[in-house]
Amino acid sequence: MSANKVGRRGFLRLSAMAAAGAAVVACQPQTVVVKETVQVEKVVKETVEVEKVVKETVEVEKAVTAVVEKEVTKIVEKLVTPVPAPLEVKEAPAITELVQSGALPPLSERLPRDPFVVGPGVLFPEDRVDWVVGRYGGTLRMAQPDPEWNPDIFLGAREGLLETSGVNGIDSLGNVVKGFDISDGGRVITFQMREGLKYSDGEPVTVEDVMFNYEDILLNEQLTPAFPQWMRSANTPTGEPVQIERLDDYSFRVSFTEPYGGILAWASIIGWKGYTDWLVPKHFMSQYHVDYTPLEDLEPQIAEEGLAAGEWWTLFSAKNTAVWDLTRSKSIGFPRLYPWLIVELGQLVARYERNPYYHKVDIEGQQLPYIDGIESQIVQDVEVVNLKVLAGEIDYLREDAGTDKLSLYKENEEAGGYRVQLYPGPTAKALGNQNNIRFNLTYENEVWREVVRDIRFRRAVVHSLNVPAIIEAILFGFGEPEEMVGHEYNPDKANQILDEMGLDQRDGDGFRLGSDGETFEVPFEIAEYNPTFVPITELIVEYMNAVGIKTTMKVIDAGLASTRMSANETQASIMWDHRGAWWGWGGPFGSGDIHVRTWPLWWNWHTSAGEQGEEPPEEVEAWFQLLDASVVVSPSDSVEIVEQYRSMYSEYIWFIEMIMNSKHPIIASCHQEVAIWDLF
Repeated sequence: MSANKVGRRGFLRLSAMAAAGAAVVACQPQTVVVKETVQVEKVVKETVEVEKVVKETVEVEKAVTAVVEKEVTKIVEKLVTPVPAPLEVKEAPAITELVQSGALPPLSERLPRDPFVVGPGVLFPEDRVDWVVGRYGGTLRMAQPDPEWNPDIFLGAREGLLETSGVNGIDSLGNVVKGFDISDGGRVITFQMREGLKYSDGEPVTVEDVMFNYEDILLNEQLTPAFPQWMRSANTPTGEPVQIERLDDYSFRVSFTEPYGGILAWASIIGWKGYTDWLVPKHFMSQYHVDYTPLEDLEPQIAEEGLAAGEWWTLFSAKNTAVWDLTRSKSIGFPRLYPWLIVELGQLVARYERNPYYHKVDIEGQQLPYIDGIESQIVQDVEVVNLKVLAGEIDYLREDAGTDKLSLYKENEEAGGYRVQLYPGPTAKALGNQNNIRFNLTYENEVWREVVRDIRFRRAVVHSLNVPAIIEAILFGFGEPEEMVGHEYNPDKANQILDEMGLDQRDGDGFRLGSDGETFEVPFEIAEYNPTFVPITELIVEYMNAVGIKTTMKVIDAGLASTRMSANETQASIMWDHRGAWWGWGGPFGSGDIHVRTWPLWWNWHTSAGEQGEEPPEEVEAWFQLLDASVVVSPSDSVEIVEQYRSMYSEYIWFIEMIMNSKHPIIASCHQEVAIWDLF
């Protein structure tokens, strides 16, 4: 472990990284207008029998017998992007040793012709980030309770096809691709790739990988039974699928039948999508595709995976690695474009190494990333993660850090050799909706549906909760009641509403009875995605019990929680949103999680154009359509749509947003000198 240090700029780096879901930002040259004299046309007038007007001339000519040649020139204005002077690129000493041993080619053969240059002042204001050029060396120590998932590494390593400055996706520029042009009123986007860009195995990235993903995966019904809605015109289940055309080895055209300004946000940030949604390494994955490898050659591997004979498509899906797999074992050995590559995942630790073919350099030409590697200890639960923080065994922690432990963090800063800071302001507003209640409105129980689908019940729950007290007790006052819900703590009003809706009969313990004569119960199932989930849910249980709604809490494993939600077996849960007071494209950031927790059968019906699930109420379907529409237009043009679905949410409160603008602690070791901003 090198004697390095993370300062204020380190915290800013990771708060920005979390908000943008991106690892780096680029200094891109500005486009300028230049005037240029060009030959427009060589006019050749031949014998004609009718009157005609000749381009670029003012005379009208009649039938002539002579051939006339005339060169016409004019001054035109062109948009020109200046090409910056070539950087003198450099690499980490550890990589140089591999080059000298012959294990790797030289840096000039590993970088694209035009690498992504990282520096301040392009995506983020220069006065927001105290950015400095970093230096090489060291191993970053982390910890994770889920063996195959580390959200902080995911955010630090994820690469989108495009880059953007924040979760709003308002501005986009090239990242994995060099750039793009928009034409035909927003129906056509032409992408230019980075010539010389290579996967982590040294193989080139070309349009062949884009076309393989489009033609052999997306258009293959066995691999893609349902074409992705977000890649259809108008972002509707019945919209025409996108058309992708190869122009040459390093450019391709994406076409929709309707204007789709939001596709750039999809390519950069929406849903944390990555470049893997657009291109797949053909040289690697074609070995598992029946169109390239005979089925008889695939059968031994199909059998080895325990699959039914002939199921090549299941084998293919098991081998393919998408963006969400970058911290999982299936990513090991797969050709990737991330700065960090997982190389080992055991029972105790996950190890990552820098990608020697990573396409980004800093403003001094140093290839990124700076730090040699990451070691993330695999532990039992979030509590153990935080114990390791206090013991000084972790260099960086964000998502598993809990605001409820703030005083404990501060008391042990010196002894643990770390510093803790809350990230506030715009980042908190973007990422700060915490501990929101999800009742599953499509859970398979008629009495449950009868109660939780009644808006009066949800309003009664809102009145039963003392949200300011929760914020004070668990978050040390760092947050506000969600404004769209209009939280008013009034247990008397909650009791009155519950009585009026027919829940006025009680059992021997004072809990309300459903229409079947049985005690109505709200069983929360909580996965410890954040240390605050359990203590806040404990208070929710107390408040709801106090108005006669029998409420319980069970803490379960994250994997089990996911399985139960997918099977529509979860009745009530708690989760965060990444949106805070402002909802942008697609509703609350992470709205996919809201759908699976709040109304999975209704959402299935909507996304399958009525072929699956259950038809939702008219107002719910109208809300879904607004969410879809908000990501078709560009983010800057979606304000009116956003206001419409915000208003509908305030009216119906299908799920209960509790806390907005909360602040969140970031833990960083005092032993790291290189700022986190500089690491990725």
